[in-house]
Amino acid sequence: MFKKIMTGDFVKCSQDDQFKQPFFGRVCRVIGQQAVVEVLNFHFTDRQIVSTNDFYVTIPTKNLRRVKITKCQRPDLSS
Repeated sequence: MFKKIMTGDFVKCSQDDQFKQPFFGRVCRVIGQQAVVEVLNFHFTDRQIVSTNDFYVTIPTKNLRRVKITKCQRPDLSS
């Protein structure tokens, strides 16, 4: 069962007509079946598209998949 995409979710978009490669981002706003996504990590071949749009793109929510962020603790190496 898939949960609904919500504001603040980290997502992966693996298929979209604008982009040649998948990218990761954070959902800034959901409007109906569209989501405004801040692009955080992208393939260098898509840099022109990302910079033209000031790192924000509108993507259909059906093309987005939520990404679970696992909190990790860095080991103490001072000893």
